[in-house]
Amino acid sequence: MNANNQEIDIKGWTEQMFTHAPFTSLFNTTGQPAISLPLGWSADGLPIGMQFAGRFADEAGLLRLAAQMESVRPWSHKRPVIHAANTQ
Repeated sequence: MNANNQEIDIKGWTEQMFTHAPFTSLFNTTGQPAISLPLGWSADGLPIGMQFAGRFADEAGLLRLAAQMESVRPWSHKRPVIHAANTQ
């Protein structure tokens, strides 16, 4: 999505925003930092994120939370299976 697209009106911009990123615009508007952490896993081994929001301009608080959560439920070693093939 191009937020600078001059060919789209406010209604079209809003529809695109809520279609492609419905959970981020509130925090972008208020200046609150937000973070999604992979704290759950699907049966296929894909990450399921949980979103947390912090106080205005308190990115450091969210980063401390992320560090604490990762120490309790480490995720850096978990990686989904990646498959790439050349079909030509």
